[in-house]
Amino acid sequence: MIVVAARPAMGKSTVGLDFARSASIKHGLTSAIFSLEMSRTEIVMRLLSAEAQIPLQHMRAGTMSEPDWQKMAKHM
Repeated sequence: MIVVAARPAMGKSTVGLDFARSASIKHGLTSAIFSLEMSRTEIVMRLLSAEAQIPLQHMRAGTMSEPDWQKMAKHM
């Protein structure tokens, strides 16, 4: 178990998701994410954004380009 603690807006969720993403996607290990701050949809959007290398703000604003859509489809 890994516990990450810091002040608000310091990147705790990002580093936690990066740990889980590395363990699960890169190394084939099982991981679980429990968040009291983010919904399931937000977690999935962050993971897709990181894995497909698409800026999260483009996904949120709906301003993704055609190459962004192709990268997302490839990684889904």
